[in-house]
Amino acid sequence: EDFVGCFLTRPKPQVQFHPPGRPITLDALARRLREPGRLTLALPSRGLVRGDRLFFNGEAHEVSLATLERFQALVRERSLPLPLARGGADASDEEEWIELLHGWHGAGYLGLQRA
Repeated sequence: EDFVGCFLTRPKPQVQFHPPGRPITLDALARRLREPGRLTLALPSRGLVRGDRLFFNGEAHEVSLATLERFQALVRERSLPLPLARGGADASDEEEWIELLHGWHGAGYLGLQRA
């Protein structure tokens, strides 16, 4: 199942993502997610959810239900308004989500726009 999810979301060979010129720290990203703006997916980003796993640009992650729900909204809408709503997520779910976003931002899979 992981193979199929990773295969279906793997970027095409000609796709290039553009990481930010200056990497942002995890703490700085967490602060930025609490400010007005938008969290947007890079156009070639591809995501899928199967069971308790999410697949994003060829990567597989086993995550909490709260993270799955947030991920599904992000993939469906292609962008989310900032600040991100907590939506009943506990501290460990929040940390998990921010850590994923941090890695994806560093890889150029998503971007942050200020209002």
